[in-house]
Amino acid sequence: MRQKLFGLIFLLACSLQTQAQITGRVINTQQEGLAQVNIFIENSYQGSVSNQSGYFELPVVNTDSLTLVFRYLGYKTLKRKIIMNAPQYDCGTIVLEEEPTSLDQIVVSKQQNKGLILIKKAIANREKNLNLTKAYTANFYSKGIWKIQNAPEKILGNDLSDLRSKLDSTGSGIAYLSETVSQIKFQAPDNFHEKIIASKLSGDDNGFSFNSAQEAEFNFYKNSIELRQNLISPIADYALNHYNYQLADLFYDEQNHLIYKIQVQPKNPKGRVFSGFVYIVDETWQLYGIDLQTTGEAIQFEAIETIDFKQNFSFNPVDQQWVKQTQTIDFSWSILGVSGDGRFSAVYTNYDFNPQFTSASFGREILAFDTKANDKDSMFWQGQRPIPLTDEEQQDYLKKQQLANLQNSKRYQDSVDAINNRFKIGNLISGYTYKQSYQNQRWQIEAPLKNLHFNMVQGYNLRLPLRFVKTDPKNNTFYSFAATPQYGFSDKTWRGSFTYTQKFNNFSKPFLSISLGSEAKEINNKSSTPLHLYDLALIGFQKNYLKLYANQFARISYSNELANGLRFYSALSFNKRDVLKNRAHHGFFKSSSQFYTPNNPLDARDQPASDLFTPHQMLQYEIGLRIDFDQSYYLYPDGKYTVSSSKYPRFFLYYNQGWATDLDTYNFSKISLRVNQNLSWQQRGNFSYFARGGFFIGGDKTSFIDYQHFDSTPTQIRLKQGLDRFYLLDLYSHSTTNTFAEVHVQHNFKGWILGKIPGIKALNLNLVATGKALYTQEHNPFIEVGLGLDNLGWGKYRILRLDFVKSLQSGNQNDFGVFVGLSL
Repeated sequence: MRQKLFGLIFLLACSLQTQAQITGRVINTQQEGLAQVNIFIENSYQGSVSNQSGYFELPVVNTDSLTLVFRYLGYKTLKRKIIMNAPQYDCGTIVLEEEPTSLDQIVVSKQQNKGLILIKKAIANREKNLNLTKAYTANFYSKGIWKIQNAPEKILGNDLSDLRSKLDSTGSGIAYLSETVSQIKFQAPDNFHEKIIASKLSGDDNGFSFNSAQEAEFNFYKNSIELRQNLISPIADYALNHYNYQLADLFYDEQNHLIYKIQVQPKNPKGRVFSGFVYIVDETWQLYGIDLQTTGEAIQFEAIETIDFKQNFSFNPVDQQWVKQTQTIDFSWSILGVSGDGRFSAVYTNYDFNPQFTSASFGREILAFDTKANDKDSMFWQGQRPIPLTDEEQQDYLKKQQLANLQNSKRYQDSVDAINNRFKIGNLISGYTYKQSYQNQRWQIEAPLKNLHFNMVQGYNLRLPLRFVKTDPKNNTFYSFAATPQYGFSDKTWRGSFTYTQKFNNFSKPFLSISLGSEAKEINNKSSTPLHLYDLALIGFQKNYLKLYANQFARISYSNELANGLRFYSALSFNKRDVLKNRAHHGFFKSSSQFYTPNNPLDARDQPASDLFTPHQMLQYEIGLRIDFDQSYYLYPDGKYTVSSSKYPRFFLYYNQGWATDLDTYNFSKISLRVNQNLSWQQRGNFSYFARGGFFIGGDKTSFIDYQHFDSTPTQIRLKQGLDRFYLLDLYSHSTTNTFAEVHVQHNFKGWILGKIPGIKALNLNLVATGKALYTQEHNPFIEVGLGLDNLGWGKYRILRLDFVKSLQSGNQNDFGVFVGLSL
């Protein structure tokens, strides 16, 4: 026992001897605190940055003496030699002076653009400098803060009481504050892994930060920066087509390197571009610093107002290269009368550019958490945090910890539920939820008005979905019971279904679902048209597109990930099917002269209704595999979160077997394969494709319900932009029980074409080209080609898309159409 005690004392003494901390504050000559000043130990990769008030903390390994470097873009670099004679060293106040303009040191003729000459050299050396950091390990620290102002009680009917409880009385304050400490390793071109050692989330001791090194990786040596759009780097190979350059200043750093400050101005401010300054080192043409800004218009997310990037690089004479040491991303946003801003700061330390990687160093896991990542105490963070907390941040941690203790109590949650569970008139539109938050369970009733529809079989019909959900927040699992009664006022028939669903874990994500009931089901099982669009077409334009049949069913389905990138699906169902006919005789306005097409999609308007199929019973089995090659994943303590690779397509392989228990001619087997992929062509936009094909075995005389149907848009309004949907194809014209194949391609040019046309480029629109083709044995190939305009709208609300489509199959009545929809 004594030996263990002495051992612990010895380890503690060693720790106190080897760990030290340097503190201080950096100000300008006007006595104002300077935020994001880069502070590092000379000739090392160990550093920190100052917080918004100018204060800094730098954990160091105790040594006799060291030299601190204080660097801030636009200010003179300052060095200070320090002799460490105690675990804590206070530098006091460090004053930085602005760097005077030095352009008079060079002579530039009127015919020369010195900035352009210099940037060309940086572009010529871009790939060589990119390869200098082709493999490394490092330590990473990140702090993210997101503030909100004037948050309302509700937005578009969504209750914000949970968020408001963390803000002040005006709905303003810190909505998100988090820190991470991690170890990262990288090997070009795209091998990456991050192990998060510590994670801290304000207000949630069991929560995990969203901050990660990969999400914070913005490398301006690459041709493009992916930020919702592919923004063009100012030193990209093709950057000269998009930017103008001007030499703004030059100066020498603390090691006598000549640094050029070059102003970057976009030729098209609404293009996929930045503006601001890049700092280039003479002779090596490496980056010394980045001070660039982009806008919500540039990334086509207008709720964002500005995003500012600041990066500082330091030179190490041992490795003879400049490497990124600190990064700050500031952003501001505003929408629906609510605004806010935020900052994500990152510090990289202890680089090793000669790691001994092996074939086992990297795998499909790109992020993992230490088992005790969120158990670190305040002493750990005080010793590891390179950016000191501001007073506001310290108060937020303290306040939200106290608030979390209160909000997690049964008494508090029951009292909040008692208020929120009161029924209000608005629930008729938004639906009603009864919560028991402490038990992690809720009862839900969807809005009656939302579920009121009209079709020619049931007439006006009302669905009232009811659901009970029990969750396990710690393991991110749940089980639920759902019941959906429905009544048709014209056919005077009650229908309904009952469903049980359970998610067993959040790693392989196994789902089990059991359901049974009676329903009026759409014949085209591939249709994704919302019921409200069918309602609008029928009531407003007397177009009867929705075709239904009666189905009594029992179904059980199960899915699970068998291995990374390989997911298994299966389902077994029994169906008793019957024909339905029109029972309603009018639409919204009664009219005895109005005639609607029969419920049989094969009957013409001027023919009497006939039966589409013979009533029968069908036992069906489905099995499927989804294959994602090169799938990566984030491994959190509460689950696995996958990231699909764009290098390879995603495959779905399905087998469907049907046995008609009372009508052998309806038996069938079907095998199908689906492939889709999204590809980024950088500044040229994004290309996507979807292909599906298959064939039937012994299904020549099967029920029309089990034919292979195809999805299309029966109305000119297209609320869903699914790539696998046709525009002009009739919903049932090409349904088949033979070999079939369909291909859909789309290219969104993302401003590459329209952004170059004077006058039009100011509209910030995207040109979208589409092509679609369908082959079935019974028909000539059906082809559609189209051009569309994306990012339509006004102000911050640019969510519309307009498509002009032409079909090329002879004899097709709808050979041209104009479609408007959402681009979400």
